[in-house]
Amino acid sequence: MSARRDLGATAPQPSHASGSSKLLRGLRRRGLALMRMARDRKGSTLVEFGLIAPGFIAMILFLLQVTVIYSAAAVLQEGTENAARLVLTGQAKSSGMTTAASFTTALCGNAKINIFFSCSGLMVNLVDATAAPSPTTLAQDAAAPTLTFNAHGAVSNNFGYGLGAQGDIMVLQVMYQWPAYAAKLMNMSTQSNGNVLLVATVVFRNEP
Repeated sequence: MSARRDLGATAPQPSHASGSSKLLRGLRRRGLALMRMARDRKGSTLVEFGLIAPGFIAMILFLLQVTVIYSAAAVLQEGTENAARLVLTGQAKSSGMTTAASFTTALCGNAKINIFFSCSGLMVNLVDATAAPSPTTLAQDAAAPTLTFNAHGAVSNNFGYGLGAQGDIMVLQVMYQWPAYAAKLMNMSTQSNGNVLLVATVVFRNEP
């Protein structure tokens, strides 16, 4: 009997130590698994590229569109200045450019204009500003006009065209609606139809 009592006295008793060690081992295994997942970069580059690619591509397209628009505006201004000399020197009158259409044809004789623009889309406004009472009024005459459109989306403005007389102060504007595909993403359009209105303006006095 004593031996049985001794064996019972020396038998190991349940403790919380074994449970705690199992918990620690479980946490350690989970921690190692998380570390392996963090180190695994397979496919992460593709996912990151997929997230940033749309915005990056849109920005590239926008920058390309802006570059083309500014280049076209510079070409339009240069061509308008060259065409203004035809009026300033009297060549337009002596050549019989009595209509905006004939003036546009001469303007489209510029090779650079033909590269960037469709001649049928060019709009000419040539007015005599000699009677302008003040520089402010002259500035208003030279300001970019507001385009209006009919039910079919065509420009309905009635632009002026007159070659003036010797010594008259003239304002020449040549306009073009540039299609702004990528610029729409950045709200760069200046017209209700989504286009950007390019305006080249030259103020000059006809030679006496």
